[in-house]
Amino acid sequence: MVEVLDKGEDIVLMGYAKDGFPIYYSKSGKYKPSFKLSSESRTGDACSYTAGKKTIKKELNNSSADGIFVSDWTFDQTIGQLDECNGISIDGEYCYFVTNEYPYVGRCLKGVFTEAKPSGGRPGGNSQDGRPNRPPPGGNGGNRKPKGPSPEAHTHGDVYHTH
Repeated sequence: MVEVLDKGEDIVLMGYAKDGFPIYYSKSGKYKPSFKLSSESRTGDACSYTAGKKTIKKELNNSSADGIFVSDWTFDQTIGQLDECNGISIDGEYCYFVTNEYPYVGRCLKGVFTEAKPSGGRPGGNSQDGRPNRPPPGGNGGNRKPKGPSPEAHTHGDVYHTH
């Protein structure tokens, strides 16, 4: 996908998140995520997965984090440039990054959006090009910015998390 969308710059526009902010990939890896493996032992019950007649069960309580589960990772702003949603403000404009390291694609959104019910055969209330049904972000080219307050202006107690 990067090769197809590449226009010769380090930062390649990959698409737009549901909140309207752009999603980029840096070919140089300039923007690093701020997650590390937890040093704490896992807590909880066993995790099981069943596919057909086969069931896999893994005991989690007191096991070491190895990166398999989302809960194995902890956010530490001191080790990278990207925030907990794998985003950053560049020249005053917020954007997300797809990275080669965990979390690869952000697992939350910083901006404001409304959940739309599917209509007209287009799941998620998206337009025909897959972007959210909302006015397009302002600006031009790869420097698009959604209308409304910047993500830093919001409280993040109710950050939207994807699954």
